[in-house]
Amino acid sequence: MIMNGHHTMSDFILHFGAKFSDEDKRKCFGIIETVIKLANCARMMGVLALEEEIKDCESRFLQVGLELVVDGTDPDIVKTVMQHMIQSGEHTGADLLERLMLAEGVLAIQSGMNPRVIVYTLGAMLGESYVGEAAEAFFGGSDMHSPFNFNSDNMPTQPPQGRITLPECAAFEKRLSKLNARNLSVLINYMDIRTFTIALEGCSSAFLYQIQSTVSERVFAQICNSLKESSTPKAFVLQYQATVIKTLTNLKEAQIVFEADDFK
Repeated sequence: MIMNGHHTMSDFILHFGAKFSDEDKRKCFGIIETVIKLANCARMMGVLALEEEIKDCESRFLQVGLELVVDGTDPDIVKTVMQHMIQSGEHTGADLLERLMLAEGVLAIQSGMNPRVIVYTLGAMLGESYVGEAAEAFFGGSDMHSPFNFNSDNMPTQPPQGRITLPECAAFEKRLSKLNARNLSVLINYMDIRTFTIALEGCSSAFLYQIQSTVSERVFAQICNSLKESSTPKAFVLQYQATVIKTLTNLKEAQIVFEADDFK
């Protein structure tokens, strides 16, 4: 039995009484990152840009959903096809939850849903205790309880030592330095925190301290830990910086954020 088109995949879970263990939910937490990357791609470059992303998808289920979206298929048909695929297989546990989350994500991407809302939506599918963790992991935007115990005594309070500063990052730093704390915070909240962190590799410590004044202690600690462990090739760092600037440009055009030069 296929549910009516106005129902969401979350209703689908309730309808079939699906129950998932904490282990199932933990295995599927990474689905949120996959969907957010695709959502950011669609928002910045349009849904047709997803055609290139489809090639890299490991899940055939996700590929089918994205192909339907790129082809401009009616959302109700996309939902019905994905529900048929779920029902026709004998999926259980994490395998079933993964498909339900991917289907919800595809429908959210097609609707143009804000990535922040997608994070909350998919986090809620895992359970209330995961919502705060998801928001903190991707946007640093929640003080809600997280299933991970974060030891505040060990939080880094400054950028890791011995980092290599790339001269090519100067233009990126200069552009973001035109944002006041409020506008910089808005920009960060619109992005996947992992994408933003990679873009910060190669930036000066002085610029990172400017970031510190904008985000929560927990998020800054996460950024510092990621910078300490990461060694992304320069070409990819610059590519991620371009993504940040593209997001900033879109937010400016939508008059959501403003740079200092806008008031001259």
